[in-house]
Amino acid sequence: MYRAALLQVLLLIANSVSAQPPAARINQRVDPGRFATQIWETKSNDDRLYRIFVSVPDGTPPSEGYSVMYVLDGNAYFGQAVESRNKLANQNEKAIIVGIGYPIDTRIDVVRRTYDLTPPADEVNLPPRRGGERWPTWGGADDFLSFVQNELKGDVEQRYSINRYRQALFGHSFGGLFALHAMFTRSSCFQTYIAASPSVWWNDYAIENARTELRSPVDLILTVGELELSSDVGPAAALAPTDAKRQFGTTKDFAASASGLGAKPKVDCATLLKKHRESPVERSYLRQKVDPQGYPRSGGRSYAKVALSS
Repeated sequence: MYRAALLQVLLLIANSVSAQPPAARINQRVDPGRFATQIWETKSNDDRLYRIFVSVPDGTPPSEGYSVMYVLDGNAYFGQAVESRNKLANQNEKAIIVGIGYPIDTRIDVVRRTYDLTPPADEVNLPPRRGGERWPTWGGADDFLSFVQNELKGDVEQRYSINRYRQALFGHSFGGLFALHAMFTRSSCFQTYIAASPSVWWNDYAIENARTELRSPVDLILTVGELELSSDVGPAAALAPTDAKRQFGTTKDFAASASGLGAKPKVDCATLLKKHRESPVERSYLRQKVDPQGYPRSGGRSYAKVALSS
């Protein structure tokens, strides 16, 4: 029940996430606090300020503690996560939602998230930014993961009864890249990882080299948009045709290899890479839904319908 309910919540979130939000949406004013039971601000050990949004479900806490979902870019996606959880409230799976955000009034803090959510990279391996602007400082993913694991989790556990064996991480775009990086470098931090439209192109597809044997089984969900099934869309289209880019292929190829499935999955209206029990990654889902109306050709959209069994 836990896995099915939790994965459904995460997929509902991914269903509403655009692959490349335009600047107007990035700067859109939002009020995630209206979905929160509690809000606080905290500084990391390296003096970076975060705004934390928490939503606790109604009713008595489970005897084993709440399952918990940590949502990156909390200003933008915390509210969607809470609404998605509430839609599944009748499944008796009580999950706390923790949005990790920034002290801003808009959806996205481009500068902060670029540092927090990206592994180190060589500038020569990065595509040009929109408008020709320079990239903000990048490469702080390991510092941010240490903050989440060693500081924030302890703070959350002091405030609420948490089941440490039922924890999930959701991230979109750079957040999806961060989720993959966390899974490959410190897989025991969470039991479920969801990477929505992950920026796998970062640093010339270096995430491919980060893959190591996982110490513990995890659930991995990858969601991509219709147009993201090509290796030449979005920022990736501006990258030189390097050997790493050619060898990486598409996110679908990455999902197949991550799950240990060698055979190419059947592609229909939706694609599901089924459970491979011998693989350290217990499940790797690639959900792709093509809108009957057709998506704008300028970009894809992550779109996932709930059709899971456990």
